[in-house]
Amino acid sequence: MLIIDGGYVMAVSADYPLGQGCLLWSQPPFFPSGLIWTIVLAPVQVQQARLAKSFAAGEVNQAYRSLSRRWLVWGIVSTFPLVVATWLMVAKPG
Repeated sequence: MLIIDGGYVMAVSADYPLGQGCLLWSQPPFFPSGLIWTIVLAPVQVQQARLAKSFAAGEVNQAYRSLSRRWLVWGIVSTFPLVVATWLMVAKPG
C-alpha cells in the first residue's frame, strides 16, 4: 500500500496527470500480488511461526521445509506483477 501511495505522491509532485496511460496500467498488477500475499503467503508465515516454536532447540522438521518451499515459489510468483508495475512506471511505454 505504501508503494502505491508513494507513487501517487510522486506523480502529483511531478505534475503527471493521474489518468496517464503508464500510471493507469501500472496499478492492476498490484492486485494479484496482494491476493497472493493475503491468500497464500501470510497464512504460510503464520504456520511457519507456529512450527518454529516447536523446534527452537531441535532440528527443522519436514512440514516447515515444505512450507518454506511453498513460500519461496509463491513469493517469486507474487514478485513478477510488481516487477511489471515498476517497469511500466519507469519505462512509461506508449
